[in-house]
Amino acid sequence: MEDLTGASCAGQDPGIWDPDMHHHAYVGNGNPCWQCDDAADICAECPVLEACFVQARRLRESYTIRAGMLWTNGRPRNLRKRRA
Repeated sequence: MEDLTGASCAGQDPGIWDPDMHHHAYVGNGNPCWQCDDAADICAECPVLEACFVQARRLRESYTIRAGMLWTNGRPRNLRKRRA
């Protein structure tokens, strides 16, 4: 198992990593909300981001935020949609 010691998410509110607890109803289902953005910002500064990504892929995470991405059926999905 990957070593996630020193992860930026340690000690944070666990609800920020659970999209079911976010306010997606206000922005439409499937769209990132401010809580998704907060989670992605915390992940962006994390010293163990790569190890977190590897572990999430190995564990086939589903509907959680890990390594700055929303995971669905073991596959990452970028939280921030590109604007044209």
